[in-house]
Amino acid sequence: MGNYGKNYTPLHFLRKAIDVDAEFVHSGYGGIMGFPNFKDWKKKFSPEDTLKYLCSDDYLYPDCKEEEKRKMNEAMITMSQYILTPRVMKNITKGQANFVTEMRDMTILPILLHFWDKNKQVYKPDEGFASALIETDSVILTKDALQHLPANTFYIDLSDTKMLDPIIGTFVNVTFIEENTAFINIFLLTVAEEYFSFYTKGTFDENGICILDFDHIFKNIGGGMPSEYVAIDPFGKKIRYANIQVSRENTNMFCLLLLGYLTSKRPEITDNPVTKGTYRKPSGTSVPRQRWSEVEIHDVGVRYGTTLRAFAKSYKEEAEKENKEEKLTDEKRRKSPIPHFRRAHWQRYWVGKGRKTCQLEWIEPIFVLSEKETAKDVVIHRMTT
Repeated sequence: MGNYGKNYTPLHFLRKAIDVDAEFVHSGYGGIMGFPNFKDWKKKFSPEDTLKYLCSDDYLYPDCKEEEKRKMNEAMITMSQYILTPRVMKNITKGQANFVTEMRDMTILPILLHFWDKNKQVYKPDEGFASALIETDSVILTKDALQHLPANTFYIDLSDTKMLDPIIGTFVNVTFIEENTAFINIFLLTVAEEYFSFYTKGTFDENGICILDFDHIFKNIGGGMPSEYVAIDPFGKKIRYANIQVSRENTNMFCLLLLGYLTSKRPEITDNPVTKGTYRKPSGTSVPRQRWSEVEIHDVGVRYGTTLRAFAKSYKEEAEKENKEEKLTDEKRRKSPIPHFRRAHWQRYWVGKGRKTCQLEWIEPIFVLSEKETAKDVVIHRMTT
């Protein structure tokens, strides 16, 4: 399912939406499960309004005062009998699942698919780059950068990022609901075609810096999660993972960091060699056909990851050679600092008229060698062509 071509993961999920009812897909509705009443829904509410509704505190809130959202709540509750399976309803009755959370999980994906179907943009991070990015010291996002994203919804291909197993990819959406408030929706997919939906609210200060509300993004993580996660892959093979809670937390944080990186100054983004030869940009009037040729993949951090792996291999070989030639005493070992990476961080630049617009640049990690080798730091520089 992670292979390139017609069975590429996000296309696979998109086709599942189409298979429910072909009439739904062009409105963005339909989904992994059937939504019989969405025919009526789409006549009343637009995908844009629906997405803002799903992000709001009024979603399925019984005392909602706003008339439009109250109508949405009534329609959503009516629709729940068709969406939630008997197993899920049983868990809700037992207190093992939350009605609002389950309904949001079931309804957010079709909306995200609606927006992704329009552009089919994909970002695929190099694993070495990803391991450095996830160690960045903080998450910083800017209002100006988020408002100028090439697409408000995109897919992150994590099929080669094994440190986040069993997560194989995520849909990410940025929606502004007010001038200084944005919601970042993250929808995680696993190898077993299970999924988790999260969102976080970002408010911008007077300098346009996004202050993230982590209570939102992690609000459903941790409660009653198993210590071991057992999944069945599409071929029926049982796969065991330890503590999926950690993978979910790490993936959510990674998505926020990658969003910051993609909107920063001089991100390392290159055309994927496969889709470079297959992608055909649709015209403004064309109707999406859910074809592989409509998917455009951008590789992220490949040069950095390649340089990092080459350096790590060279350093390891040199260290092994020196260990054979010289045996250090325990006392000498304690005096020499352990080679390590200093975390990546963000550099802020103020640009534009009056220097009021904040622009970020990701400063790569620095590898600190031991004193006996050199007295300098080694920086993994961006390779140039």
